[in-house]
Amino acid sequence: MKRSLLVLLLAGIVFFLSGCYMVSLAPPMGPRGLVFTDVTFPGDHLKNNNEMGPGPKEGKASTTVVLGLFSFGDNSIKTACKAAEIKKVRTVDYHQSSFLFLYWTWTTIVSGE
Repeated sequence: MKRSLLVLLLAGIVFFLSGCYMVSLAPPMGPRGLVFTDVTFPGDHLKNNNEMGPGPKEGKASTTVVLGLFSFGDNSIKTACKAAEIKKVRTVDYHQSSFLFLYWTWTTIVSGE
C-alpha cells in the first residue's frame, strides 16, 4: 500500500513538472507529446506588411531548459532579427522540441528583409 502511494505521488510530481511548469515558462505553445515533441507552428503575420509569406532572410533564436532546473538562451524576436540582419519582419513562427521533462527547447523563427 505504501509503495503504491509513493508511486502515485512521484507520478503526480512528474506530471506537474512536465506540464504546468512548461506552460508557465513557455512562449506560445503548439501541440505537445508527453514523451517527445518536435513541432513547428505558426506565430504572427504582421498586419502592416502587404506581402504574404516568408521573407528572403530567416533568423532563429532559442532558449533551452535542462531538467527544469537550468535555463539559458534568448528566444526573443529581436535576437532572431539580429542573427539574420533582418530590418523588416514579415512572419514570426515558433518551434518546440522536448524529451520528457528532462530537456526542452523553444525557438523563435523570424523571416523578413
